[in-house]
Amino acid sequence: MHRTILSLGLLAVLTACHSAGSDTLLEPAATLQATLPAADLRSPAAATTPELSVGTPSMSPGVFIIDNPTAEELLASLPSADIFVYGNVVYEAGIDWVDDLKLTKAAEAGIIAKQVGKGEAFEELYANRLPAGTKLYRAAERNDVLLAKTKKGFKTYYAIVEG
Repeated sequence: MHRTILSLGLLAVLTACHSAGSDTLLEPAATLQATLPAADLRSPAAATTPELSVGTPSMSPGVFIIDNPTAEELLASLPSADIFVYGNVVYEAGIDWVDDLKLTKAAEAGIIAKQVGKGEAFEELYANRLPAGTKLYRAAERNDVLLAKTKKGFKTYYAIVEG
């Protein structure tokens, strides 16, 4: 899944350029749509920053596409990461500020299908540390956090997306 994200600061620049008659940067500012906060976000401040999404990348000439990191890319830079893939997004455990959140288990989101070994390709609902059969739940308070039910209790995983 590809998403192109713009910060509010960039939106101001785009709006100013559009108002001045420039069509070379991106689609008209009126086509920008607000989305849920989802930047890379290893800090609480970044997680609360509103973001904007630009329309369909294939229909937007001149739009720079920012891809979310793959499981393989994340493990190449953080070999000790505890991750899984859900909804074509990598979720990572062990992010301190996420672990400190008071979260409530909501609806079941899925079940880990396979625990992959080092060097194996990741697919939907594959994990590198969680065993197959681990149930995943949504967090009632946040859309970017999933809870995994482990033998030691619930473990929080944060969606790692670029923005």
